[in-house]
Amino acid sequence: MNNDMARNLLTVFLHDPPDKALDIRGHERRARRYLSIILDEDIGRQEAKSLAQLPDQLAAIIERVPMPTPGADYSRAIGPQEGGCFTINHPLSAAKRELNAGLVDENRIIDVLQNLLTKANTLEKRFLTLWRHLPDAVAKTFNDDWRHLPADTRLPDHTLWHHLDIATGISAALSKPTGGMAFLSFSIGPVQSFIAAARSLRDLWSGSFLLSWLAFQAMIPILETYGPTAFVFPSLRGNALLDLWLKKKQVDVPAPDQGAVTGLPNRFLALVPYGRDGETGQEMGKCCEQAVRDAWTCLAKKVRVFLHEKLGNAFPGWDERWSEQIATLPEISWIVVPERALSDAECASLVGENFNAAWPESAAIRAMAQALPAQDRPGYAQDQAGRWQAQIETVARVAEAARLCRPVPVIPPRAGGHPLKCTILGTFDQMGPADLGESADFWQKMTTFEKAGVRVREGERLCAISLVRRFAAPFLPDEILRADRFADTATLAARIWLDRANIKPDEFLNWNGQWLHGEQTPEEEVEQKKLRRRVAAAGKTANMPEPPSYYAILLADGDNMGDWLAGRKAPTLREVMHQTLVAYYDDLGNAGRAGLDARRPVGPGLHAAISAALHHFATIRVPDIVERAHGDLVYAGGDDVLVLVPVETALTCAIALREAFSEDTCMGSKASLSMGIAVVHYKEDLRAALDAARNAEKRAKAAGRNRLGLQIMRRSGEHAGSTMPWEFVGHLDALRQALVTESDRWAYRLRAEAPILDGLVRDAIKAEFCRLLARAEISPATRKTANALFDYAEASGEKPLAKTVAILAQSASFLARGHDR
Repeated sequence: MNNDMARNLLTVFLHDPPDKALDIRGHERRARRYLSIILDEDIGRQEAKSLAQLPDQLAAIIERVPMPTPGADYSRAIGPQEGGCFTINHPLSAAKRELNAGLVDENRIIDVLQNLLTKANTLEKRFLTLWRHLPDAVAKTFNDDWRHLPADTRLPDHTLWHHLDIATGISAALSKPTGGMAFLSFSIGPVQSFIAAARSLRDLWSGSFLLSWLAFQAMIPILETYGPTAFVFPSLRGNALLDLWLKKKQVDVPAPDQGAVTGLPNRFLALVPYGRDGETGQEMGKCCEQAVRDAWTCLAKKVRVFLHEKLGNAFPGWDERWSEQIATLPEISWIVVPERALSDAECASLVGENFNAAWPESAAIRAMAQALPAQDRPGYAQDQAGRWQAQIETVARVAEAARLCRPVPVIPPRAGGHPLKCTILGTFDQMGPADLGESADFWQKMTTFEKAGVRVREGERLCAISLVRRFAAPFLPDEILRADRFADTATLAARIWLDRANIKPDEFLNWNGQWLHGEQTPEEEVEQKKLRRRVAAAGKTANMPEPPSYYAILLADGDNMGDWLAGRKAPTLREVMHQTLVAYYDDLGNAGRAGLDARRPVGPGLHAAISAALHHFATIRVPDIVERAHGDLVYAGGDDVLVLVPVETALTCAIALREAFSEDTCMGSKASLSMGIAVVHYKEDLRAALDAARNAEKRAKAAGRNRLGLQIMRRSGEHAGSTMPWEFVGHLDALRQALVTESDRWAYRLRAEAPILDGLVRDAIKAEFCRLLARAEISPATRKTANALFDYAEASGEKPLAKTVAILAQSASFLARGHDR
């Protein structure tokens, strides 16, 4: 980023000062005062206006809905209440929140700016520092309400920071003299090969991180040239990978936690200059693609060199197919669409309708402008409501079409011998000799190599891509990534049990969680005997049961996210507009009321709010919940979450994630989450376990969304599944907690009798159920919880009834024990 670009971005980023909403009439003067301090030079009104006016106007127009003038008596002017108080609306749920930000204090703002810029000796560092830290700094200096001060007090559903980000992004995208602004949509894949095809927790997390890391590499050319405000989504402020990039720019950032959540989606949307005939935008797209390919190739080379050094002169030609396999990934798709080509008519033509038919709610809001009395109309057109929403939808359609039209790499068959396939990615040949005997020797040798705790396992035969993914961790940023951060599945399953027994795995040499279940490895016999003594002692002194051998995989996905992004789930204008203006439009008759009852068009502020909400959920709430559940977070990329936890905390973790998703700091009360849980034995193939969790989540979606799908996969081969609304999950968890210490025989007797009972009428089933409970050695509270379970199963309409109740009861029992016996 050159000095001119940095200076322009600084000027636009602070064209509205942080305290604008507290005193709108004096905000331009304050902005110039603050800018003069930041730039170390006086900024005149005309200069500030010339740089910021167009981006500010465009950012406002994109968000704007028809509004009347303030009125001759300013009766329709909306400002803060006494003492800097506001009522704002959550952008997604429309929930109201009262702010008390206090009064304007210019000197304290100046202190904040000067403290932040102490070490920022270039304009680029100053811009990046203020963008990263100013929202937090003013909130810390005044109060947290400063994070939420509205950009438009008439429509207080997006913050000033959202407006400043988009205005600054537009400014950079308009930096070329010709061509105007363009949308750059970029995606990489395939997600399945990078994440789901895994045989260990380490592989699973490494694949997830690698995909996020590659997505970030694609962002770097845009970051370097136009800054972080160029991105419409995802939200980058506070992302660990972005902070690492800022650190390299000598911007002070908080030190990331080991294993910090870096979850970026595999796609992004950015604003860039289009340039003459699209040259600038196309060149940027090519730079983003090349950055990904260079990073992937460089990482693959490091792994290849490491393996070459270990193998020495043995097995010459073992990597003959390395380069051609590495070249097949990642799959990259990107498009550049000029904003000027996305008129109302062009966007509507792609769906075969005119604009009013394609986006009727936006049309209803536009009609509000015509309902305004002549004396109340401002001196500019108000006919663009919903255009940004239409443009983003159109870009998404074109991007999806581009992804479908991608070349399929053809890898020629191996000469001589039969192709030996990778045990993880079966479409690729494994590395090493083609001869079966030599191949066995090669892979036996490979199991002896270790790098930061990473190795090839016995029986594995890996292709180049799987080897890179396996050994990627030691060669990626060590400020974030730790290769040894995941325990084996047996240790994960028993993690809470080990804590209670005061047994710490790091006290044992070459710890292996399978020792807890009698697995023998002669080379660690001494350590195993020591562990068996500790386990026996725990059983005697603490009366602890045997260690659990099952763990749970939680796979969550936000419901209707496409509808949220497209505005089909947005609140109505009536819900988010200031009540003074709602009353004004109600008085205008049908046209005013129709516009108020239409959904708020999606603008960049709402996109930013969604992105920021998902970022907060993924990077703040999810890690905290998973840590309290004694689990491991594999991936959190917005609304997509993959977590592994001991069975004891599976339901409480699931409930906490669901509740957090709908908090006001996240997606709000109208958003919902569906989840699948697979309870599996520590020896279960991880790919099969992930498939089970994925299928459970699909069942939850198919049953109406906002539900939990639960799948129990016993080692014996007996599988049982159920789907339930979130309101019932708490009852199931209460029964689980009760059955930790109370008898569960009644549940198994019910399951045995279910085939006969389900041939009887409902009253007979309920009578037998009550009889079993009456004879069971359980407390009245547990009996009440079990009866609630029966009532739920009956109300759900799932058939057959007795079997449904029995499966739910047995599921609670199984989660209480965590093992088969």
